[in-house]
Amino acid sequence: MTQTSSRKNFVGFLFLILVIFAGGIFARYSSIDRVLAGIKEPFEVGEVLAQREIDDKTTVILCCNEKEPAKLQNIIIKRTGFLYHAVDKNGFLELEKPQALEQGKLRANMNISWYDEDNLSYVTMAVVYDEAVEQIYYGDKPMEKIEHEGYKIFLIYGEGEEQQYHLFGQDGNELTHQAE
Repeated sequence: MTQTSSRKNFVGFLFLILVIFAGGIFARYSSIDRVLAGIKEPFEVGEVLAQREIDDKTTVILCCNEKEPAKLQNIIIKRTGFLYHAVDKNGFLELEKPQALEQGKLRANMNISWYDEDNLSYVTMAVVYDEAVEQIYYGDKPMEKIEHEGYKIFLIYGEGEEQQYHLFGQDGNELTHQAE
């Protein structure tokens, strides 16, 4: 075998390895579902409760943790070209069905995820524990209400500084953060 033939075989072999490697990368990151399936401990994805497109390249997934289904988490996924990747994994809010609370108990719990380099883009999720809470506002914006199997979950995303959250009852009156 000549040196030129050996070099061609070696280059062909390297090209084949590169194609296999690129194919593996593409297969693993070619869809949101594949990215979710590849997420490891402690954020393994269980039941997906909601999926919202923030913009044409960013999606937020609200889901239960696979090993601890009573824990809510969010996964923020970005698309770059044809590939998707998780840019933030956050959460672990306890999922509980709303009920009448004793005095002093927390009515809701929130979690905010900052997912860009400037810490201006956010996803905020909340779980309501008090049956008296009907709506949550993040600053002056109402959060989207997601009811799932008796749970009250709220979600909002946007850009800007961190805001205070406000709880409102069925009568439209603002509630304190702790049951009275």
